[in-house]
Amino acid sequence: LNKYQSLYRLYVKETGVAVTEERTRIACEMHDGLVQSLAGVNFKLDLSQQLIRKDPKASLATLRESKAQLKLAIQEARQVIFNLRPLHYDKMELLPALTNYLTSYETQYHIKTEFRVSGDEQILFPRTKIFLFRIVQEALSNVQKHAKATQVTVGLDIDFERLRVTIGDNGVGFDMDTVLRDPDKWDHFGIRGILERARLVGGEGKIESKKGRGTTIVVDIPLVKKETTPHGED
Repeated sequence: LNKYQSLYRLYVKETGVAVTEERTRIACEMHDGLVQSLAGVNFKLDLSQQLIRKDPKASLATLRESKAQLKLAIQEARQVIFNLRPLHYDKMELLPALTNYLTSYETQYHIKTEFRVSGDEQILFPRTKIFLFRIVQEALSNVQKHAKATQVTVGLDIDFERLRVTIGDNGVGFDMDTVLRDPDKWDHFGIRGILERARLVGGEGKIESKKGRGTTIVVDIPLVKKETTPHGED
């Protein structure tokens, strides 16, 4: 009984840490994305107001730019809302969250998705689940922005020693040697963020890509003993 009480307290602690980290991440995301977009719209509206009498054509052009930027801000707001609860924090369910995300992604970006799963997510700690969700989310965001892909496959393999996630697309790909030599390109293609997220949960990531042959991302995360104990001992 004491062992399971300790495991439960550890689970609650990990859940709290995961929620705090997620709230911090979302706050930064809103500040860097949505808030900046709305500030840009406000600036353009002020400029349009100043130009309306002395240069009506320029004022109208600025107003149109404002409208286009506002539409983008609305899209960002919708994405932020979707991201607010990627996992059901009461149950910390990863697979339903990924399934819902992939369905939304396919509808929004017209990129066909396939999701393959093996293993039981219940052996994973909440923090691991959230980092895994973010790795998939960041990888798919990069596919949408850069790959020009029509299809992407997400594979999730969970066993008692390690967790592996694989994301592959049929897009244009890129030259790995060129990208790895240029740190700026790491950020442009989102490589750094994926590798750092993997490292934060004790894992490592590998990215393979060739021009015209798409890109494959593989992240391996070893499962520490405390994550596997509930299923490994009585």
